[in-house]
Amino acid sequence: MSNSGKRIIIDCDTGIDDALALLLAIQYPDWEILGITAVSGNVPLEHTAPNCIRICTLAGKKIPVYAGAAQPLYRERHTAEMVHGKNGIGGVELPLGYDVEHELALSYLTRIVHANPGDIEIIALGPLTNIAQAVLTDPHFSEQVGHLTIMGGAIHGGNATAAAEFNIYADPEAARIVFNAGIPMTMVGLDVTNRALLDYKIFDRWRNSDNAVVRTAGEILYSFRHFFDGIEMEGIALHDPLAVACVIDPTLITTRDLFIDIETKSPIASGKTVADELRVTGKEPNISAAVGLDLKRFLKLFIEAIEGYSQGVPGSLIRRGRGETKLVF
Repeated sequence: MSNSGKRIIIDCDTGIDDALALLLAIQYPDWEILGITAVSGNVPLEHTAPNCIRICTLAGKKIPVYAGAAQPLYRERHTAEMVHGKNGIGGVELPLGYDVEHELALSYLTRIVHANPGDIEIIALGPLTNIAQAVLTDPHFSEQVGHLTIMGGAIHGGNATAAAEFNIYADPEAARIVFNAGIPMTMVGLDVTNRALLDYKIFDRWRNSDNAVVRTAGEILYSFRHFFDGIEMEGIALHDPLAVACVIDPTLITTRDLFIDIETKSPIASGKTVADELRVTGKEPNISAAVGLDLKRFLKLFIEAIEGYSQGVPGSLIRRGRGETKLVF
């Protein structure tokens, strides 16, 4: 299946970087975004589901949103309001343009994948609880998903703890189920997303835009800055937008096929994505993990996509040509 004409489901816990990832995805006209499934993560489900709708409304789109898991599979919920604010989007208030669907995310995921075997690509930007529930519920789900790209994990290090990245840490049992389900997967983790830094000057410029989408993107990112100032990073890491960008243009990253499992028992390493870099387990790779990033091309794609909203035509054409992705207005 080519990059053009993909049929996409986005599974997310809409906080700040998820919101920017949704704005990027909506700008890619060749995709058919069939639906968005919400999960608890950055903030509780009561905020993540309506936040998906708020961002779609802002972008002038009506994409169905389905509410999913409000809790991890087997443990207490961990959220990140200290980073994303109580409402998940840094306290920025946005209108709610339509309602969450009556059908639940689990039912929707299993139904739509079963009806379109091999034709659906899922981009998972939050904890993997919804995907794990689908794997556990439908014995054919794993073999029928065309591809799964996740923002999560890391070969080295973490951000929720010294060992674990937040999305995996928030529901490590779900992640372990998904990583071992046999779904064709790409992991876009901290090894590359921590390099995907947007300079503060960019979103300061956006905050003064006459366009509501661009201005809101700037305000949401500005609310994020307190956290990144505290850890002395030279910009804001675009974790979830990078995962979306890699599905738009896979050449933005280089990957390495690895066997990766999830630690679920250790009190100091729960949620760690344990990568068999030296092939000592004898197990076949189960995931393509991102290890390299073309930062310049990614930032160009992302900045132009957001600023494209100011052209007055949401869905400005993103086209690939001669090895790079660019916007054509």
